[in-house]
Amino acid sequence: MADFVRYDAAEAAEFLKSRRSVLVLCHNNPDGDAIGSSLALVTMLRALGKEARAACPSEVPEKLEFLAEGEDLAYNDGDEEKYDALVTVDVASRGQLGPLTSLAGKVDLMIDHHAKGEAFAPNLIRPDASAAAEVLFEIYEIYKRSGDMGPLPDAARYIFAAISSDTGSFKYSNATPHTFRVAADLVEEISSSDDGGYDASDLSRLLHDTMTEKDQKIANMVADRIKLYEDGALAMCLITSDLMSSLDADDKDFGGAIDVVRSRKGVIVAVTVRQSASGAGTFKISARAASDIDVSEVCGKFGGGGHKRAAGATIFAKTPEEAYSAALEAFSAAVREFKGGAENE
Repeated sequence: MADFVRYDAAEAAEFLKSRRSVLVLCHNNPDGDAIGSSLALVTMLRALGKEARAACPSEVPEKLEFLAEGEDLAYNDGDEEKYDALVTVDVASRGQLGPLTSLAGKVDLMIDHHAKGEAFAPNLIRPDASAAAEVLFEIYEIYKRSGDMGPLPDAARYIFAAISSDTGSFKYSNATPHTFRVAADLVEEISSSDDGGYDASDLSRLLHDTMTEKDQKIANMVADRIKLYEDGALAMCLITSDLMSSLDADDKDFGGAIDVVRSRKGVIVAVTVRQSASGAGTFKISARAASDIDVSEVCGKFGGGGHKRAAGATIFAKTPEEAYSAALEAFSAAVREFKGGAENE
């Protein structure tokens, strides 16, 4: 594996300043951190006088369209050739670029926060950060302190929304004391602006307290299909392409399914196994832990990764049942090992 240059925030900020134009890519099936972080960086780059735009390998989920309002995030063939630099944000491995995986070798800088992933380009990776946006906040502060830019309310909104998204409105274990201090600074900056944009409460409501009709149908379907194992400590749900079709839905609509599974009382590990909407033998595993189980280690056995309490992987199987059984075996073993260790303490 190539040994890529590792930047600190100041070096990354200087690299970005040295570019004339930048294309920012986020990961496939983008979440709030991917979209918010990408647009925050684009906003900062434009304030520096650079030409910049963000692009996603797949469509923006309907629930997050408000974040991308006024921006065209569609990738067009050859877009990267029009820019002086290619930067990824919140992309933990080249595989997360999905249909744009072939561009990984052209990336000039990857900015990320995942503890377990694959460094595929010169990088700024901060595993202690709650979100990629928390890393970008540091770059934002560097630019403001140096006088390169003043306060940018829209950048602050994007960063706040991204952090709020990846911390589950600041209730997940990745929200550290530093995360709350960053959020406080962002809320103060947003509140002091008088530009008619969203305030922090608007962003929180749109991110966490708003569901489309399709979202509600999906949540109900997922709840009905949860299966419990290991005396209720492990909850899992299999989502097939046929089920997606019955709701006129696809992959991007199921990003919140894992939150439905994890909400079941008594569950310490929640897992969804989601078939590709095309019906091919590709399945995405999403895992969350409510206790001190390292789900990224389990996902790593399937070539995935992420954080200790939030991770994912892609596996290949002939049938949904085969994929589900493989995930069940791996996560059941992890839960049993954890419970056995806890009993012996």
